[in-house]
Amino acid sequence: MSNKIIPLQPGDIIYSSKSFSTFLVGHCSIVGHDNKIYHSHPKGAFADTLKQYISRHPYGGRLTLIRPLRGGEESASWAQGNIKHVTRYSFHPHLNNIQMNYCSKFVWQAYWFSLE
Repeated sequence: MSNKIIPLQPGDIIYSSKSFSTFLVGHCSIVGHDNKIYHSHPKGAFADTLKQYISRHPYGGRLTLIRPLRGGEESASWAQGNIKHVTRYSFHPHLNNIQMNYCSKFVWQAYWFSLE
């Protein structure tokens, strides 16, 4: 496997493997138009630079970039516009509830609502 540097694009999904840094469950996020990484986290909702995001993984693990074939631009816009609405990290099952959120739900919502 390669550790090649790949430039980020709006709508890219970053998956963090299961490790002590992710409390053994993994984590995911979405890249915005400003190259910030948007994600819902137990400590809040964040728009991190790549350096900040990497610093959240001090105990190892692997970051995997997933580049969707379509919808990235729109999903990135949705994530940037809605991160401010996330108020609580919660496994709330309804997609229409942005306030109570978690990492994979936020990424799912970005694609679901931007491709309607």
